[in-house]
Amino acid sequence: MFGVDFAQHMVDYAKQTCKDEGVADKCEFVLGDVLTYDFGGKTFDYSCALGVFDYIEEAQALVNRMASLSNNSFMASWPENGLRMALRRYRYTCPLFHYTEQQIKQLHYNAGIKPENLEIIRIGGGWATVAKK
Repeated sequence: MFGVDFAQHMVDYAKQTCKDEGVADKCEFVLGDVLTYDFGGKTFDYSCALGVFDYIEEAQALVNRMASLSNNSFMASWPENGLRMALRRYRYTCPLFHYTEQQIKQLHYNAGIKPENLEIIRIGGGWATVAKK
């Protein structure tokens, strides 16, 4: 497993969790921005972005990046607007982004994902998607 996060505390948390679970030797985590990180031509069987699109203004760029890095499929979570999002905006005092199902479909379509290769699953507070290449 290879993970990229722009928050040092999340990189540290991931490393500690993998150590606690006895899988640290199979995992690598780095501080960086997945949109600009140099993967050196490396690709991955799968990629995921859970709790990321809430904070990413360039959603299309991230979907495109995930599509280019993933050999088989990629998954993501997507927040919807509503009371939960309003409370988070108030609490965190940072920009938060939300999506409609139609926006999610369009972002994937723009990245070259055919509608029949996109699974959208309703979850509490939004959606989860699995995009197959």
